[in-house]
Amino acid sequence: MDDPPAAFGIYSYSRHPSLSRIEAGTDGTIHPNGLFFWQDRYYVDIRQLGSSDIASEDFLALARAIEKGIGRQAAKPEIVTLLPSKNMVAGSAVFERGR
Repeated sequence: MDDPPAAFGIYSYSRHPSLSRIEAGTDGTIHPNGLFFWQDRYYVDIRQLGSSDIASEDFLALARAIEKGIGRQAAKPEIVTLLPSKNMVAGSAVFERGR
C-alpha cells in the first residue's frame, strides 16, 4: 500500500468483530480458511483454496515469517484512536480515505 494508514484501512474493511484476533503483524485476524493482518504499509491475506485442510498453526507460522521479513511496525491512524470507546464493539471501526 502507499503507507501504513492505507494498509490499516484495507485491513479494517476485512476484519469482523466475530472473528478471532491473533498476534500477527500490528493487528491480525484468523478465520476458518486462513488469516490476514497489517504491518507497516503492508496488508497480508493468507488463504487456503479448494478442499485442502491447513492447520491454523501452519497459517500462523507463515504469518510470523512474513511479519519478520517486513520488520517495521506502524500505529493505527490517529483519528481511529480518537473514537469514543463507550459502547463501541471492539474491532468494528473502519478507516477509509480517498475515493
